Amino acid sequence: MSGPVYPYGGRQGEVGLYDFLLGRTYSSPVFEFDPTRPKWQQIAEVVRQRIASGEYPVRGLISEVKLESEFGVARETVRKATAALREEGLIITTRGMGSFVKER
Repeated sequence: MSGPVYPYGGRQGEVGLYDFLLGRTYSSPVFEFDPTRPKWQQIAEVVRQRIASGEYPVRGLISEVKLESEFGVARETVRKATAALREEGLIITTRGMGSFVKER
């Protein structure tokens, strides 16, 4: 059986042992990125909208792992997005705890 190999030895539609143990899946993300803009900017925009709408409440945790899975991107891409939101004063990050929506 041939085909593309995915992270940690899995093939499309399969989950490798490492991913299984961590609860990761590599399904196709629902979000479609605009190829003319960096992905981290688009993720930051979505999170910004969720904060404004109240979907992410004040002091609510913004999970990098969930964003990584939802958007199908690397952790570094999510971290660039959270860094931008932190610079804007929308979130606060506490080492070892995560990123939280900041009170205005």
